[in-house]
Formats: sequence, C-alpha cells, structure tokens
Amino acid sequence: MDCIPDEIILKIFRLLNKRDLCNCSKVCKRWNRLTYENELWTDFSLNEISKPKWGSSSLISLADTTFLIMHRFSTNIVYVDLAKLCFSFETLDILFQRCQNLKSLIINFKYLQIRPDKHLVDKCIHTWPMNKLEKLYLKNVCDMKTRRFNMKQTSGDWPSTSSSTSTTSINPHSYDMIEIEIIKLIRILLRRNSASLSSLGLKCVDPNVISACVHDFTHLEIILLNNINDTDSVLQEIAYACKNLKCIELTKCSEFQGDGLQELIEQCPKLETLQLGKWIYPKIVELNEINWTILKHNLRELSIT
Repeated sequence: MDCIPDEIILKIFRLLNKRDLCNCSKVCKRWNRLTYENELWTDFSLNEISKPKWGSSSLISLADTTFLIMHRFSTNIVYVDLAKLCFSFETLDILFQRCQNLKSLIINFKYLQIRPDKHLVDKCIHTWPMNKLEKLYLKNVCDMKTRRFNMKQTSGDWPSTSSSTSTTSINPHSYDMIEIEIIKLIRILLRRNSASLSSLGLKCVDPNVISACVHDFTHLEIILLNNINDTDSVLQEIAYACKNLKCIELTKCSEFQGDGLQELIEQCPKLETLQLGKWIYPKIVELNEINWTILKHNLRELSIT
C-alpha cells in the first residue's frame, strides 16, 4: 500500500460513506492523515456514521459535537445534519464560523442544551451565514418539555424584543425564555439568507411559532410540512405570506381537513407542485369546492396518496 500515491487513495476515499471513512482512519497513520483532507468532508450526517464512533452513548454529547465541528468541519462543508447531536447556541456559532459556505442545514431542537447564563442568541452567536443557506430543515421547535425553561425557573427579565431581529408580534407570556430565543434564531436565519434560501422544512413545529415567523417566509419557493398541528390555519397564513411559493408538501398532518388549500391556490399563482403524502385525509367536500382552474397554467404535479 505504501507504493500507492495519496491522490489515488483520496479518489477511493471519495467513494466511501462517512462510517467507512472513519474506519479507514484507524488503519494506519498515513490513512488517518488522509481522512482529514477537507475535500472528503463537504457534507455531514450522523445517519452515515454509527453512533459509538463519536461518543459512548446513543446520543452524541455536547462536548463530542463541539470536538467534531472543531476538528472535522471546514469551509468545504456545504451540508450539515445536526438531527442527532446535542448542541447549544455557542455550538451553532462555531459551526457558522467553521462552515462559511454552508448551504443546507438540519437542526433538531429537541437536543438543544442551554445554560442559564448562556441563553441569549445575540450574545452566543457572533457569526451568521449571510445569503449562503439554500435549504433549512427544523425539527421539534417548542416541543422540548424535557429541557424547557420558564419564568418560574429562571431569574431576570425577558429578552428585549425591540431590535430589528426581535420576535415582534409574539406574546412573551405564551412562550418561555428559550422558546423566544429559538424563534429569534429562526427569524435571523430567514432574514439573513432571504436572497439564497428557497426551501424550508418544518417537522413537529408549534403552529404559533410558524405564525411568529411566517412574515419572513416571503422569499421561499419550497415548503415541507411534517406532523404540523392546526395544518389548515398554517396553510392559510403561508398562502398570504408566500407569493413565490412553487412547491408544498404535507406529510403526517393528521389534523388537515382541506379548507386551507383554497387560500393557498388563490394566493399562490406560481404553485407548480402540491403533494399530500402519508396520513393526510382531506375532506372530499373541501377538495370539490376548490377552484383548481386557477393553477391550470402552472400546476405540473398534484399528488394525493
């Protein structure tokens, strides 16, 4: 193997998934060095790596997540899936600093870890992606009872909501302090990437959070809704905010009845794709009342499964 040039080995490494790449790093010192080449780490998803490779438990700890970002991530990274890693606002700051060309990001807020003295987004995150993100997928927003802070548990005043990135129109008594900061985080990401972000995925997101952020959806072309309560009301809000919407997909939204589609079709004339996937049971009466002719020139795909 010593006679094989590094260039040939790197070409082979490019064909491997991240799990196999980690295994190769243990073969010898030379392979370990080559596996650290930035060109091999343009994307990261824990789904490709067995969990014990990065930590001893089934969930990757905050310390291991930070180590991973600091030692493996670089400006070459364009896709990051944080769905199974513990993280904090400070972790996101490190991520944005290391991965300045990040185009696609998945965040699972279920594993957000916050210290009482480190819960303000503006004080923890100093580097934000600016018109870089193209796809953003958010999971379990304000579905975090296991780690929720509230006014009774945390001393001090509510975070200020007077800045340009504030959570205006949000009643602070409807959310705890961390939830307000999460909403602020989402709105900043949407606003700072308004020229590049075209796709937004939401899974298990509180409808009130969507209402608080919907005015920053105006530039979106693709929206994916998965397991969203009060789906029809959410669709109505999206319809009036997203005039450039071209594709919307609903999955596992068991409360969906169909009356939100009429506003969507009337207000989004550019709509090309409408997909109603698993666990979607619209009322036939509602579908019959929709004026589908509005989309006759643009609608290319209508899927109801």
